[in-house]
Amino acid sequence: MNPLEPWWGDRSDTSSDHALALHRALDVPIWAFVDYDPSGIQIAAGLPRLAGIIAPEPARLGQDSAQGLSERYQDQLPRATAALDTSGNEHVRTLWSLIRRHGRALPQEFYLGRP
Repeated sequence: MNPLEPWWGDRSDTSSDHALALHRALDVPIWAFVDYDPSGIQIAAGLPRLAGIIAPEPARLGQDSAQGLSERYQDQLPRATAALDTSGNEHVRTLWSLIRRHGRALPQEFYLGRP
């Protein structure tokens, strides 16, 4: 079984509770595709059986981060830092280290229409 579960978070009344319940019930490895910012990485860190995070190559992501959003990064930092700093998941630690070094948030949409 290889389920694909798209989830688009927004500010409506939707909740991720049902999606997380499905993740826990399926007992399969999970690959996360989140925004490259503290909140996105924190979402990935909270997933059960996280097998990886879909992201561009580190050099590309680092280069693209120069065009990221510093205010969004700073706004999310207080909520996410403690959880990310103490994560035991290597994928979370690696991506968090890169994003933290650049200090900017980069939404997934940045890559729409880019090679």
